[in-house]
Amino acid sequence: MKRPLCWLLAASAALPGAVRADDSGVISERCRAAGARYALQSDPAFRIDLEVATRPDTASDLQLRLHTPRAQHLFAFTVSNGYATTRLLPFAGDAATGMDTPLPAFHAFASDMTMQVDPPQAHTQAPVWLFVPELGSMLWYGLPEHADTALPEREAMPTGLFKRVACTP
Repeated sequence: MKRPLCWLLAASAALPGAVRADDSGVISERCRAAGARYALQSDPAFRIDLEVATRPDTASDLQLRLHTPRAQHLFAFTVSNGYATTRLLPFAGDAATGMDTPLPAFHAFASDMTMQVDPPQAHTQAPVWLFVPELGSMLWYGLPEHADTALPEREAMPTGLFKRVACTP
């Protein structure tokens, strides 16, 4: 009786479409960055989606969508020339906006915690972990006043790692 159930579970894991993304080898190797989904480890109500950019004029052909309990926020990836960190640029309307405060740093890691230097691209393997430490303070102190996603009230988000929870092969 246990064998048919095990076979059914194994067969369902191999079906095309969205797959469970974990550190167990074959499945995670099939995860493209475009369509990858992440959840904040300390509070899964905060999620990140990597999606194909609607304005692919930045350092990546992807954009990052942050889902919070109260709103969604859209960011482009940007990298300075020379020795630099990947940063997130918030969108306002149809354009990315500048900010008076430093842009939040974006860090991506493989399953063995090897840091990925370049921003993710649609055709590359999705990082297993994401870390954007300044997102919480950005939500607390507010996005630029002219941003479509600016909130009139503060929103608290804990600082922590986002783990990949699903992806599209």
